[in-house]
Amino acid sequence: MVKSFMFFTLFISILLITISCNNGEYQYDVYVRNQTNETLQVAFKSNVDRKGVVEETLNIQAGEFRKIINSIDIPVPEYEDYGRTSARHSHLVAEYVNASQNGIPSKIKWNDERIQFIKTDIGQAEFVITYTEDDF
Repeated sequence: MVKSFMFFTLFISILLITISCNNGEYQYDVYVRNQTNETLQVAFKSNVDRKGVVEETLNIQAGEFRKIINSIDIPVPEYEDYGRTSARHSHLVAEYVNASQNGIPSKIKWNDERIQFIKTDIGQAEFVITYTEDDF
């Protein structure tokens, strides 16, 4: 009985430490993978990048995989804090991420369910947008 209580107490302590580690703040990176045969033009805007407010258009070469956004610790409103990173936080990471190829816009839009969401650590995650020929 005493052992069970000690394990329960240890479990609760670890759980509380894990939950309190993030304090409602999470970090996200956004990557673009160009699996087309041509250069992509990727325009994006983020208010939470480590460089500050970023609004850029980058050329991503065929076959290239590049990080475009590296966020600070983003404070998440209490009503959106699920105690962990979430794909639903994408609107906090970037206002938009739009790709085009030879002037043709991609069918993939920011917040699209085809964007891969990967949890990398407690309080950290990545969005990976993979563009293929079929997306244009």
